[in-house]
Amino acid sequence: MPSSVLKELLTHDTSGGMFRPAARRLLVAALLASALLASALVPLTSRPAWACSCAPSTLVQRAEHADAVFTGTVTRVEKALSDRVVNFDVDTVYKGEASPSIDVHTGYGGGDCGVRFVVDRRYTVFGFRAQGVLNTYSCDSPVAGGVDPAALGLGPGITGLHRPLSPWLILFTVLAGIAVVGAIVLVARRRRADQPK
Repeated sequence: MPSSVLKELLTHDTSGGMFRPAARRLLVAALLASALLASALVPLTSRPAWACSCAPSTLVQRAEHADAVFTGTVTRVEKALSDRVVNFDVDTVYKGEASPSIDVHTGYGGGDCGVRFVVDRRYTVFGFRAQGVLNTYSCDSPVAGGVDPAALGLGPGITGLHRPLSPWLILFTVLAGIAVVGAIVLVARRRRADQPK
């Protein structure tokens, strides 16, 4: 609308000092349109806040739908770009690949449904394979400690899994053994030499 028309509509009526009725309606309509436009732009300019919401599930349901179920101790938690990678020393595998060390991806917590793991604590984890890696979410939260596999409809599991020993650990163990045997031999020779003949 040209400014000259708006100026004419908004000029005061000489009879009562008020805006003309048509001008009032136009002013109210313009204000309403501005308010509607401003409120319509709010969702476009704000960042989404996603909340993690889940349907309740039982441990039996979690075990049934999981790709992997295992009990292990957290050895480390590493931060990645989009999530965290949690490494477990596994002591029992109930479902999935039997491995002494398993990495599980999870979010950072809060809206991304991540699980907060603590190093040196033992958990039973329900993992789901996605994008080639094992994941866990707060919706299928792990259990602190072990579980009764029969109560979850799982078999007894594979136990006795251990990480392969480091070659350095083996070397140092052998060298320490040789040093102890050498010390025993030296002490025994000195005792014989010190005995009177």
